[in-house]
Amino acid sequence: MNKHATVIGIAFILVAVFSAVTLVLTVDKYGAFAETKNEITPEEGNVYIKEVRVPPIYSMNEDVRVTVLVEVNNPTRLDIWVYNIEFSLYMFNRTTMANIGNFQAMEPYYVMVGGFFRYDDPNYLVPSGTNATLESSLAVTTSYKLAILNTTDPDDGKYYPFVSADLRYEIVDLDILVPVHGLSYFNTLGVDPYLG
Repeated sequence: MNKHATVIGIAFILVAVFSAVTLVLTVDKYGAFAETKNEITPEEGNVYIKEVRVPPIYSMNEDVRVTVLVEVNNPTRLDIWVYNIEFSLYMFNRTTMANIGNFQAMEPYYVMVGGFFRYDDPNYLVPSGTNATLESSLAVTTSYKLAILNTTDPDDGKYYPFVSADLRYEIVDLDILVPVHGLSYFNTLGVDPYLG
């Protein structure tokens, strides 16, 4: 048998094996990506706003920090890195709750947009099969916005914050950013001023 033909035949076999392995790995990565994108959504319950903390406001001349805690459960095969969380904050009381959903009617109760942008912070890495509570916040600094933030219910003294949020995460192995829209929070029982 011709030596050159044998070498060429072996080379073709090696290229075929390499191509098959590459194809299998690519299909597996794509499947893991699709699984991650489909699982880490508000609809699946794996991303949601767990709590909104509004501190008591003693003076309209002090800065106040509102904290939003977002729970991220990662049941998938890939690690994710939460890139940022941005949210809009509105304050209601029980007499104004009927306006929720109509953004024009919500304007008088709009406080502001807040969030974080912390790429490569190890605290925002959510490894495969784990969950994490991530903190996002905003500082309210003007007396006008503090007055809106200080909208407590006249009957029970509680806050009724409404938060809508978006989150972006990176799939670590693939370097792909994925947006998650549609996070929202409203507690009909109200929120006590957070003293912690």
